[in-house]
Amino acid sequence: MIRTKNPGIDSSAAVPVSKSTTLTPAQQRRELAKRIVKHITACRIVMTRSNSPSYKITSRWNALDKCIELERLANGSSSLRSLCIFTLNVSKHLYTILPIASNSSYDTDRNNLESILSDCRENLQSKTYVS
Repeated sequence: MIRTKNPGIDSSAAVPVSKSTTLTPAQQRRELAKRIVKHITACRIVMTRSNSPSYKITSRWNALDKCIELERLANGSSSLRSLCIFTLNVSKHLYTILPIASNSSYDTDRNNLESILSDCRENLQSKTYVS
């Protein structure tokens, strides 16, 4: 995000600033939860609608099961810290459910996932979370 004249954002310098610096911890949690659910949903749609044998592998479906646990946590009332920890713990599974590299949404989905994981790491390092 670039600093602008938006409320709550310092317009004195036009430098990138992370989303987490402008949101309260509760807002960060809601935003992160929405992004996680959107990512898992998009990957699940690709897996279920594709006829490619690449998506029929058992390990991919097992990974999706773990990601559905994360989706439930995101939709629940867990803390930002808990959500970040669980997200990082299942990151291998989140990568496993990505569309195959030849899929048109692969790059976008991978970038979104890496952004989610980066925000989780940042939130845990800054210790700005709601319990």
